[in-house]
Amino acid sequence: MRDAAVSVLFFFLLTGFVSAQDHPFFELEAGGGHVVGGGAEDPGPSLGTYDLAVAVWPVHNWGVAYRIVRGPGNDLLKPPIEGGDRLFLGSGQLKYSTVTVRYRRPTPKSTLTEIGFGIMRGGQFADLMYIKALERQVEAETHFGGFALEAFVGRRLTRFLGLKGGITYDFNFETGNFQPVVLASLGF
Repeated sequence: MRDAAVSVLFFFLLTGFVSAQDHPFFELEAGGGHVVGGGAEDPGPSLGTYDLAVAVWPVHNWGVAYRIVRGPGNDLLKPPIEGGDRLFLGSGQLKYSTVTVRYRRPTPKSTLTEIGFGIMRGGQFADLMYIKALERQVEAETHFGGFALEAFVGRRLTRFLGLKGGITYDFNFETGNFQPVVLASLGF
């Protein structure tokens, strides 16, 4: 997938479809939000996150973004769930990344809307348990991948600095991560 994204980027650059000067060609995004974990079989944790992203806009309105999401901490159940020889304490330590194709469009009053669709990969979180026979807490890692959706509304504060707010939904039908997020962007 990474090779295909790089090939598409170089194609656009070589054919001269470079972003217009009024919007950045390259953006670094940093911020955070709160993931609301869900899903049918193995719901993910609900906890605060931080997001880091790089977006490249080889065509005025079209770009590719790579986003890293980390949710340090645990989403503990209150009370823990009894399950035979163990207590299920909750989940935590969420991490995954996404690669999306984004479309941006200027709207009135110098704002931009962006939507994206792509893949989620490298998803992982820990199911926290206390095993009574061992008298200790253990973590079972859950791995997942799937799809990524993004929607942002943003505004350029200066030529280089911007602010975006919106939602992301990263899911594979068994585990879902809905996240309201705010991102600061540094664009060139």
